[in-house]
Amino acid sequence: MRTGMPTAWWQQYFPDLVPFMLTVGPYLPFAWWVVWSVAFAVGNYFLARRLGGRPWLWALLTLLPVVGLFFQLYVGYKALYAILDRVDVLRQVRERIRS
Repeated sequence: MRTGMPTAWWQQYFPDLVPFMLTVGPYLPFAWWVVWSVAFAVGNYFLARRLGGRPWLWALLTLLPVVGLFFQLYVGYKALYAILDRVDVLRQVRERIRS
């Protein structure tokens, strides 16, 4: 007969997983948020340069926890309107060529 604590199948392959998850596990969502925020901040920095905004302000607002979520909506609409404006210019050029 076996003595001691019952073990699950994964404990023989990953014996250190439980202590790791108890110490690092609660911080994993925060780590993912940091990675994604930095990635979006870099992208928004270069997007602001193309759209005529203030690049450092856009990057900073992206990194702020609650403000960044709403700022991403603003950035999305700003980029969409820039695309639509360029499509409208192309349509006007096409009409001038046809006439």
